[in-house]
Amino acid sequence: MLIFLIEEILIMKKQEFELFLDELKLQVDFAFYSLNMFKQTYNAILSGNGNQQVEFWYYLQNYVVELANVSKILFISKKSYEKENAFRLRKAKRDFIIDVLDIKSIDAIKNKQMRNSLEHIDEKLEEFAKKDQQVIANRNIGPVSYTHLRAHETTLH
Repeated sequence: MLIFLIEEILIMKKQEFELFLDELKLQVDFAFYSLNMFKQTYNAILSGNGNQQVEFWYYLQNYVVELANVSKILFISKKSYEKENAFRLRKAKRDFIIDVLDIKSIDAIKNKQMRNSLEHIDEKLEEFAKKDQQVIANRNIGPVSYTHLRAHETTLH
């Protein structure tokens, strides 16, 4: 069995390998672009140059999704219908890519919690809607003065 896996990895076609590398590079490029735009938008909000909250969340969500795509490409899960040998072969190919790229540690993108929250937003909304008396502070960002926060503690606000 091990010989079969080694032969399959060695036979990983150059075209297949390049396909994965090209997609990884594209997703990483997208992630860097989104991160840079996110930073610019965040800085503009902090400096008081307009209300760009839609852009802020747009770039943040894109960044998370693009990193999730990298994670999905590199760190696979066994499909429920997949035979063990097929899974081991797919995993060995991904491990080969990780080794060739000399990826040491990217634990942050292995964490699927934020990605799942974005991908399953419908479930999150349904859970939230079931609860009574929720305070909605959806997508609020930017500086808030201490005086403003203290006003929420009084009947004056």
